[in-house]
Amino acid sequence: MEEDVKQAFDDMSRHFEAAVERFATMHDDTRRHFDVVAEGLKHEIRLIAEGLQHVDQRVGRTETRLDSLDRKFDRLETKVDVLDTKVDGIDRKLDAALEDLRPRVERLEQPN
Repeated sequence: MEEDVKQAFDDMSRHFEAAVERFATMHDDTRRHFDVVAEGLKHEIRLIAEGLQHVDQRVGRTETRLDSLDRKFDRLETKVDVLDTKVDGIDRKLDAALEDLRPRVERLEQPN
């Protein structure tokens, strides 16, 4: 019986060592796979970061152009306001001149 127990322990020991070897191999394979995946992810992350930098630069240039257009628009609004004021003044002057001329025209149109 003692020999059977020793044999069983030896068998268990061999199975255990084989399992440890399989786990070690699996660990190494998993580690290599992880390293390959991680390296690929690093490359993709670098590409994304470069793309974001490019987008950020374009957004900056677009903001600069929009600011410039905004200033031009403000200047145009000011000019339109000035023109509106001038047109309103001309309208008032024309109305006053018309009121001044109306009685004269009426007198000229009356039969003598």
